[in-house]
Amino acid sequence: MNLKDFYEDHINFSLRTYLDYYISPGIKCKYDLLKFYLERIKDNQNMLEIGPSGNSFLKFLNKFKHNTLLDIAFRPLREYINGKSGEKNKMIFKNSPKFYPTNSDATFLPYRDNTFDYVFLIDVLEHIKNDSLVLIDIERVIKKGGVLFITIPQHMKIFSIQDKLIGHFRRYDLKELIYKLEELGFQVIRNFGIYGRLFRITDLQKINHKGVETQIRNLRERYHSNLFFKVFWNTLVKFLSFCMKIEVKFLKLDKNMNVGLIVRKE
Repeated sequence: MNLKDFYEDHINFSLRTYLDYYISPGIKCKYDLLKFYLERIKDNQNMLEIGPSGNSFLKFLNKFKHNTLLDIAFRPLREYINGKSGEKNKMIFKNSPKFYPTNSDATFLPYRDNTFDYVFLIDVLEHIKNDSLVLIDIERVIKKGGVLFITIPQHMKIFSIQDKLIGHFRRYDLKELIYKLEELGFQVIRNFGIYGRLFRITDLQKINHKGVETQIRNLRERYHSNLFFKVFWNTLVKFLSFCMKIEVKFLKLDKNMNVGLIVRKE
């Protein structure tokens, strides 16, 4: 099975929606941390997110003039096209800027040189076999002084069946990735923890990953249709994501399962 078919058929990716921020403590934790580090970004910037699935992080910023999304799978990109799911989004994301979805391979970005002010690779790089090609092409399309946000899983020594099930080719050594980025002309501005040890609970998915995918799909439907459940689940997710953020705040960077990097093109 090629990568496109894998992500079209993997319902944990292809059926994601904006609701995943509200139903997943992990996604809420990650997006909240990223938003914290993006507070000083100016409006009216050109943004590119690679591999957004159906729950693009850019939806939660709601302030930029041009949001371009690129994904190898077409199915999740329907979330950004006018239609039934698009109408649901308008109820939550009022006055949201327009999104420009592109169905393409990240190893050859169909954009002109020096196009984007900001590029986002949120838990994507580990899913790409030749990650060097992606980074080289990002360096081409990002403007001088532009910023690249990356989140990745780290420590190959804990690479597991769970990684394979969700399409990971690797986990990263942070120092090696930083060296690769610096060779391409990027300067590291900041690195920070995303997921600590609490995130290890996701390893339970490998016991019955198909069953977990179905449960997540049912959870989305219940959250959207049942007000009382929605209130309860919001409270639970806020508490758990708060615990995750507190953990990474005090955990040493090399003890985190997932980390974030902010780099600037020199």
